[in-house]
Amino acid sequence: MTWCSASPLETKRFGFGVARAVCTSPVSADELLAEFTVSGADVLILRTLAEDRSLARDIARRGFVVVSADTLVYYDLDLADWNNQEARPDLVFRPAEPEEAPIVQSLTRLGFDGYAGHYSASSAFDPQSALEGYVEWADRFARGNIPLSRTILAIAGTDAAGFLSGQYSDPSQTDFELVLSAVHPDYKRHGIYTSAIGELTRQVKQEGARRVFVSTQVWNYPVQKAWSNLGFRIYNAVNTFHIWKR
Repeated sequence: MTWCSASPLETKRFGFGVARAVCTSPVSADELLAEFTVSGADVLILRTLAEDRSLARDIARRGFVVVSADTLVYYDLDLADWNNQEARPDLVFRPAEPEEAPIVQSLTRLGFDGYAGHYSASSAFDPQSALEGYVEWADRFARGNIPLSRTILAIAGTDAAGFLSGQYSDPSQTDFELVLSAVHPDYKRHGIYTSAIGELTRQVKQEGARRVFVSTQVWNYPVQKAWSNLGFRIYNAVNTFHIWKR
């Protein structure tokens, strides 16, 4: 099994070699580091189950610089008995059209400016480049360039108050992941994010989805509270490490 893969988009964005690995089943540090070395990358963004600290520890013992970058928590919602909240008369939700991608980009820049994602743990990752990475990601969703995905806009009056993007995680389209969202600063704390989740969840349930899941930084308490109020429950946690060659 191959664990380590190159990340060409991040390599281009940051100007040095970036590789990624998600290790949620047993792998030895030597096996993973061999793949990292062959990749030629300068840094490995590694994700492991939160309860597994041994892999990062063993990598550090082999002389690599290990930066603990973040912890992601995962929540999911069983749609079998889920009932949507009532529609809000002050909001209209509709699909984002490809030509509206600049609106989604603008919302992302406003919403993610200063966001303390895992990149912020290592000074080599330029903050502005990291922000543009989120903007580029949102743009791909808005233009429909990500398979099995969709983006909805929240319209308040004539304003685009926010957006929410997600995608089916499997070809059978039973599991849907809420991936990326932002709310305009003028509309924060108006329940727009919660309402957007309710709307997109309603849509995918009508299409036959059985489960919706989502993740965030462990410190992001407001969105976790919103998810809990909608019936989501925590089920997993994953640590992110930056592995640097000395």
